[in-house]
Amino acid sequence: MGILANFSNSERFKKKVKLAVRIVKPFSISPPTSVFFLFHTVEETQTPWTHGHRYITPFPIFKKQIAFIKEHFEVVPTSVLVQKLQDGDLERSSAAIHFDDGFSSYADLALPFLREKNISSTVFLINSVVDGGVPIRNKIAFCINMGEEKHLKSLIQSCTSEDIDSPVCLAEMQTTQLLAWIKGNITSEMEYIINEVFQSCIKRHNETSPFMDERVVRKLNDDSYVEIGSHTVNHPMLSMLDEREQRAEIIGGHIKLEEYLGRKLKYFAYPHGGKAHFDETSRSIIKESNRLTSFSSYGGLNYKLDNTDVKRITLSDHTALNIKFSVLKHLV
Repeated sequence: MGILANFSNSERFKKKVKLAVRIVKPFSISPPTSVFFLFHTVEETQTPWTHGHRYITPFPIFKKQIAFIKEHFEVVPTSVLVQKLQDGDLERSSAAIHFDDGFSSYADLALPFLREKNISSTVFLINSVVDGGVPIRNKIAFCINMGEEKHLKSLIQSCTSEDIDSPVCLAEMQTTQLLAWIKGNITSEMEYIINEVFQSCIKRHNETSPFMDERVVRKLNDDSYVEIGSHTVNHPMLSMLDEREQRAEIIGGHIKLEEYLGRKLKYFAYPHGGKAHFDETSRSIIKESNRLTSFSSYGGLNYKLDNTDVKRITLSDHTALNIKFSVLKHLV
């Protein structure tokens, strides 16, 4: 047993050494692969809508990230990279830049910078957000950052089940932990409570929504540097829905966005994007549509096209070394 344990430890050590060597060597990948890098919001200053989220990218860091990506990848539009995957035509490692949810910072900060660097990007829009709504996680963050943390957590705690196997104490959770827990455990009762607290809070503080409005979205529709994809109607966790509900969110939301923009769209992103957040029903709906390419966000590289699950690597405040590690770990 001791010999086997030592052998196992030795093998793990060798893998770590090999990975370390790859990281410090020039960043080259063979065979060539495609990487879709995903952002959410790029910010110059903290906002009450997102402070405490995991997926915030400070603007100065974003500029460094793009410089690093451009140095080591051929950066192309999503449509070009998807076609390369479909044709098996990856002569060198290529990347595309994605943004989920439709934050105003995409149009205000990220897009002008990317346009200056001659880089196209794809933004995935939520129907209810384009119509003026706010996703539940941003409502929670807003309430917490505006002084309603104890009140909100207490109300949500009161409607958690007492007979669950692993009882939780929401009062002890940081914002990031609470948002992650809510994502997989939210009920209609919790959603009602969150909306009530949010409506009260927004009336007192009257903050502007952090998301793009209809006017901005229509302007993006005419931008040659922008490709647009759908991101469901309400950003739910699809694996928690039945087939009819999923179809309404995926296909219904996609058609609604097409009608709104007046043109056909090819791309769809799974809300939350983790392996547990969509399922075989989700994939079968995409496959049956025969025209959508869908994107996850649990990490990974792509060597061929699986239009029901094109992998993306999420970036927030990653350094160049963090980005390199995020790519290389999928090669080990």
